[in-house]
Amino acid sequence: MILMNLFSVFDPVSYFHFSLNWEAMGAGLLMTAFTFWPNTPKVNMPLGGLMKIYNEMKMLMSGMSSGKSIMFLAVILFILRMNLFGLWPYVFTYSSHFVLTFSLALPMWAASVMYGVKVSVRHFMAHLIPAGTSWALVSFIALAELISMSIRPVTLAIRLMTNMIAGHLLLSLLSGQAFSNFNYIWKWLVLLIQVLLLALELGVSFVQSYVFSILVLLYLIEVN
Repeated sequence: MILMNLFSVFDPVSYFHFSLNWEAMGAGLLMTAFTFWPNTPKVNMPLGGLMKIYNEMKMLMSGMSSGKSIMFLAVILFILRMNLFGLWPYVFTYSSHFVLTFSLALPMWAASVMYGVKVSVRHFMAHLIPAGTSWALVSFIALAELISMSIRPVTLAIRLMTNMIAGHLLLSLLSGQAFSNFNYIWKWLVLLIQVLLLALELGVSFVQSYVFSILVLLYLIEVN
């Protein structure tokens, strides 16, 4: 019963059948309204961070179309928005479910593979065999590399899902501990730990959106 209550934070409807998912979707417009806000250092800081990520992606994609970096920046913002809104009360955490993360990882991985095959099949197949491999191990190494390449979308999806689940479970577990004890010192201690965990979850939300997009970008660069 405790396990069911603990994992109920990932249900699409809350315990009170009250959901703010539609309101959260509308609130996403606030993240794109920077141009209408006053020109202050606090407002320019997120834009400066995005520009640094964009320039880093352009540098990694040197020799390729620079327009592709915009797509990966959009993926970062999309995942970041899901992660941040998942921290709101009564908001369904989309990025903590394998169905969504795998649906996002599989098309991007498949697109990078098809792009590599389209550019050069020989160059794409050459990545399956590292340089200096003996002829006796060629078939084994090629099979191992092919399996490793095939499970990339699964590992991408599981990495994002598990990192988001872990923090939410800790927050849910600590919130239950706060109401199970009437000691005020204990309640304040749990509240302090929850605030620290929430700050950590904010950092994880940023990092995981960045890691997901960078890994997909590296997969594309590898086959190019």
